[in-house]
Amino acid sequence: MPPKQKRGTAAKEALKKVKNKPMKRIAIIFLVTIGFSSMVMAQHSIKGRVVDEEMKPIAFTTVVLLNPVDSTMKYFGVTKTDGLYQIKNIKPAKYLMQFSFSGMQSVYELVTIPSQKGEDFGDKVLLPITLDEVIVEAELIPIKFKTDTLEYDAKAFKTRAGASVEELLEKLPGVEVDEAGNVKAQGEDVTKVLVDGKEFFGNDPKVATKNLPADALDKVQVLDRKSDQAAFTGIEDGVRDRTINLILNEDHKKGYFGEINAGAGTQGSYKTQAKIYRFSSTIQTAVLGMLNNINEFGFTNKGNNAFGQGIKGINESFAGGLNLSYNTEAGDRYYLSYLGNSRKKDLKEETSTQNFLENGNYNQLAELIESERDRPHDIDFGINHSFGKTQKLILKGDVTAGSNRTLSQSLINSDLDANPINRLSNNTINNSDELAINVNGSYSIKLNGDDTQLSTRYALSYSENESVLDWTNITTLFDPAGINTIHQLRNNNTDVLAFSATPTFTQKLNKYWAIDIGTRVAINNSNLNRTEGEFNDGGDLINGSIPAFSADQTIIQPELTFRRGTLKKQFSIGFKGYTNQFDKVLTGVSSSKPQYFFLTPSLFFRNNYRSGRRVEIRYGTSIGMPSANQLFPIANTLNQLAVYQGNLALKPEYRHNLNFTWSIFDEFSFTSLFVRLNGSYTKDKISFSQNVNDQLIQTTMPVNVDNAQVFNSYIGFSAPIRSLGINMSITWRETWTRNRSLINDQENVNTNLTHMVDLNFQNRSKDKVNIRVGGSISFTESQFSIAEIPDNNFFNTSYYMNLRYTPGKRWNLQTNATVTNFNSQSFSESVSIPLITASMSYAFMQAEKASLTLKGFDLLNKFVGIQRISNGNYLQQKEWNTIGQYFMLTFAYRFR
Repeated sequence: MPPKQKRGTAAKEALKKVKNKPMKRIAIIFLVTIGFSSMVMAQHSIKGRVVDEEMKPIAFTTVVLLNPVDSTMKYFGVTKTDGLYQIKNIKPAKYLMQFSFSGMQSVYELVTIPSQKGEDFGDKVLLPITLDEVIVEAELIPIKFKTDTLEYDAKAFKTRAGASVEELLEKLPGVEVDEAGNVKAQGEDVTKVLVDGKEFFGNDPKVATKNLPADALDKVQVLDRKSDQAAFTGIEDGVRDRTINLILNEDHKKGYFGEINAGAGTQGSYKTQAKIYRFSSTIQTAVLGMLNNINEFGFTNKGNNAFGQGIKGINESFAGGLNLSYNTEAGDRYYLSYLGNSRKKDLKEETSTQNFLENGNYNQLAELIESERDRPHDIDFGINHSFGKTQKLILKGDVTAGSNRTLSQSLINSDLDANPINRLSNNTINNSDELAINVNGSYSIKLNGDDTQLSTRYALSYSENESVLDWTNITTLFDPAGINTIHQLRNNNTDVLAFSATPTFTQKLNKYWAIDIGTRVAINNSNLNRTEGEFNDGGDLINGSIPAFSADQTIIQPELTFRRGTLKKQFSIGFKGYTNQFDKVLTGVSSSKPQYFFLTPSLFFRNNYRSGRRVEIRYGTSIGMPSANQLFPIANTLNQLAVYQGNLALKPEYRHNLNFTWSIFDEFSFTSLFVRLNGSYTKDKISFSQNVNDQLIQTTMPVNVDNAQVFNSYIGFSAPIRSLGINMSITWRETWTRNRSLINDQENVNTNLTHMVDLNFQNRSKDKVNIRVGGSISFTESQFSIAEIPDNNFFNTSYYMNLRYTPGKRWNLQTNATVTNFNSQSFSESVSIPLITASMSYAFMQAEKASLTLKGFDLLNKFVGIQRISNGNYLQQKEWNTIGQYFMLTFAYRFR
């Protein structure tokens, strides 16, 4: 039996019951946590200066206080440009003091705090490493600053037995991990995680951080990684990915290592998992597997299985993964990874919607019962191969295949002024299969040294989706009264094929300037084929004639780009002409064949004006062509009360996007500031026109509207508060959108303004206790021009606490608490939803290889799923069932 389900009315009752008690509990937790942080703050400081043998100051020298027993880092400081350092709030104890700088001999000194020499330790002289000296490779330097890389020694940061890489990252100064496992380094989002410089399971960085063991690492590097193309050509292309490179220690490059675990609990809950790794200097192998019915998805980022995404329903999941990578001594790299999942979901969902019209509003209440079986599979592969020193092939690809079977029952009631207008009862069986292939590559040749280069970029994508729907609709109209029952069968096939080739000639004009001249040639073909029939009273299928539709595009895009690059500054300006011959074909006959031309300029500027300081400006334009489904002119009557029909007259969207980024990371204090401003303007935005008749039957068609605007701002600031022994982090987001649509032939301008602030605190010393407490508030103002709606604003607040306590090698205690509040403004009632989980682990056997963990999920038994949104011309609230309270005992065994 799966864990307890909370469905429909049960979810509603739970929402009503949860009011102020969780708020009081979380407030007490906050007070206790802040009090604890104040009690542990340190009391002593030291300062000094680091110089070379000529008494010149050495900037970026790391000054570290180590535990003399195990050499783990306790406190640290970094010298400024004048060579000065200061370390504050040090607990009284004996330490091993280390001074280290790349290319200089490290200096060690045993010190006692408080020191008899006082707070000022004076000058410390570092001598250069000479060629005839023996370099001790085992020397432990916790933090090392290089030209473009910040490197941490993993051994200097103590983690518990069985800890994941994610737990290690939480301890690194300058690295932040949020509740969903997203990682920031030096104030910016980490987009790639490599293992020994190699890709690991495609593009999802959390697969590595959540599954690899922390004790397998030797170093953790943070860097801005160039694209493979720029690294080969030596010419900047403006691409930078904030990357974490996990360097394995030598012990974990010999033989196999990994972990297996299995657990069972109340309400029929269960889980089992296996991870096996094999690494060497040339080969990287990993096998992952899991099975559970507690809504955990660990290995794939496709669809409902993304990390950090709200999970609906009760899910049973079987997932597996395989990663293979081969690296030659010459630096060539070949990799392949597979991630797959078989998921069964049982969902019960209620949706209430308030729709706005010019002459009044109407309400809809929908109930859905759904059983879904989903089997997504994803393969990532790549080749990075050099032919000598002058030619290079780069190939990256992704193949996604899957099947889905869904059984659903839904009931939708629509009313106006509390009077019922219509009702739709639906039963649907949907079987679908999908395949998507994406391949990107480039082949580059260097001529005349690096001064002249020829390259061709290729892109191929193909997708197909076939679905068979068997559905029955019972439509009830109340005025005039009438009931209509219809049973239909539909086979829907869509496929899209796109290919492009962009040969480019690149010439260096001098040391800094280069010019690119090229032409992109592309073809794009979309097909939509649909057969549909209706069952008569005798059960015979009567087929209807539906024309086949295709959209064919031929694109020619000449490009001219000027680029200037130095060590600190990169600049480019590009001009592209976009010509598109667009052929729309119905049943083999061209119905419309327009030709479009657009000028699509671009601009890029980046200035690393100081170490850890960067300003970046990007401006770009792009074209959005309508899809086959948006163009298909035949009405889709899957829902007779909400009919959709495409529009052959749609024009392409012309988009402008401007992005400004300013980031600061202070290496001396590990303070970061990240500011991003983004604005977009879309001409001929593809929106929708909706007509609603007196019986509240909706007919929707995509149309072009004059324009749409979006503005986003993000400000993130984090800094240590040394006097309290904590780190503070605050993020502030502003989002403003203005979209247009047509409602009963009247223009509706929907303007949304959302403010969101998140503030959290973490303790700095995390040897035994790791605490993160915080809260967020989101406030949305929504306006619809077609309707005057008083107080159409709503806000959500959330409070959270994460606590991990590791008193020794064997014990680990952890609790996570979150309370989310939704206010009643614009909705019928306010709700408060708490979620508290706790776990206790005990490690045993030699080297703590085995462990037992007792976990309790949803301790208050109050957790339900809820979402509130404002969009187009409606306000909507969704409630759904999800996993309920359970307690589970898990056994884990690590091997090497």
